[in-house]
Amino acid sequence: MTEKKVSTNKVLTWLSIILGIFLVIAVIAVMQAPKEIIVEKEIIKEVIVEVEVPAPVVPIVPVVPTEVVEESTIYEKIGYLIDELFLSVGLTEETYSDREINLFDGEVEFAGDDYDAEETLILKDIKLMANENDYEGNVYMTLLEGAVEYKLVFENDLNTSLIDEDDTLEFEFLGMNYEISNWDDTEVTLTKGSEEKLLVGETITIDGKEVSLFAIDESGEKASITVGDEEKVFVEGQTKTVNDLEIKVDTIFDSETASYVRLVVGEEVETTIETTDEYEEDSAWNYVITANTIGIILVEEHSEVDLDGDEEFQAFAKGEVFYLPNEYLGIVFNGMLETDTEEYNLELDEKSSVEYVRVDGNFESGLEDYDRVYVRTDNQSIYNRDLEFIHASEIELANTDSKLITNATGLFFEDFNVNYALDTTNVGTGDEEYLTDFGIKVMNPEDSVEDQEFNIFVPEEKLEGSISLI
Repeated sequence: MTEKKVSTNKVLTWLSIILGIFLVIAVIAVMQAPKEIIVEKEIIKEVIVEVEVPAPVVPIVPVVPTEVVEESTIYEKIGYLIDELFLSVGLTEETYSDREINLFDGEVEFAGDDYDAEETLILKDIKLMANENDYEGNVYMTLLEGAVEYKLVFENDLNTSLIDEDDTLEFEFLGMNYEISNWDDTEVTLTKGSEEKLLVGETITIDGKEVSLFAIDESGEKASITVGDEEKVFVEGQTKTVNDLEIKVDTIFDSETASYVRLVVGEEVETTIETTDEYEEDSAWNYVITANTIGIILVEEHSEVDLDGDEEFQAFAKGEVFYLPNEYLGIVFNGMLETDTEEYNLELDEKSSVEYVRVDGNFESGLEDYDRVYVRTDNQSIYNRDLEFIHASEIELANTDSKLITNATGLFFEDFNVNYALDTTNVGTGDEEYLTDFGIKVMNPEDSVEDQEFNIFVPEEKLEGSISLI
């Protein structure tokens, strides 16, 4: 009986414990539930407050981003960029049109019909050069004869042989107004010059000369025009030279409300030209004319550098512009792409009666770095400072795409090579800095050969430059 009572008490005790645990859990749950609801309400309240009280409206001011041009970028980014130009390599022939630059592509009218016409620019044989006379280690843009050709091309359906004084062909050529009154295959008769509208009593300045419409007679068929102190009378369609300025009167208009003339003015307004004629006197350009094209081509080479400025057709330094006539289009030399270089110094050395060429600079071979190597002249092998063997014929130049390569004739750094006596190179013996086509700068070859010591700079990669069409 006693045992039974004890057992019952144990059960009750455990039930009390379990019930107590459940009560504690329930109390905790009840206490926590309202707190969560309050937090949620507080959060919701904060959101509502933010919506109901909006932040002050701040005007948005457009910000134009400032482009940061690093030293390793091409110098200029104007016009149409032609890049990846390497030293001494001529530009491959390419034709440019309105798809690349601001050239005409549209229609011209002739005899009541419209015909397609297009301006094009053809470039070739433009070279970036160094080491010519007076270049002084700088790179210049050079243009060979025939390197630039500009032309206006008419569609083949335009029969130019039908052009005459009654049915002329008008168009713009190099920004000037041209009117063709005869087209005979490779020869044309044209009127060219600037078009001007001149009121009675008005004065304009052309080529430094004052041009005035003095009067229109009572019939309205004659106009009196003065150029400076000289005066001449014109009828409509007439061309005369006044004070060395050629004037063609296209239109005479006279009414109670307005009186004016329309002129074409120039040094030579009406002329006959044929292919190969000079564009202008002492010009660098000649005309190129076919049955359906009229253009000009460069006939003077631009490759000299004259520091005194006496050379008329000079090469172009970085930032300089080669212009077509009337500055209609330009070709600007942007310069060379800047790149990091590694410096190397070469000189003769002897150790334990063995001849070496010591080369100071940064090198890499496998996982090892070196700041000096020795090239043994009798077997062309390469050694470290301690004369421990590295390689039989080559080692990488650190931080570049290049190697120092050795063979029986000498040491080679890309396109610069020198013999083991350090008295003969492939860059001559000039007294100015020499820049190889790869871009290796050799300091004063003349002194280097004489002293049998060389100081060179090797670019990270092959140098390239660019030009822009503007």
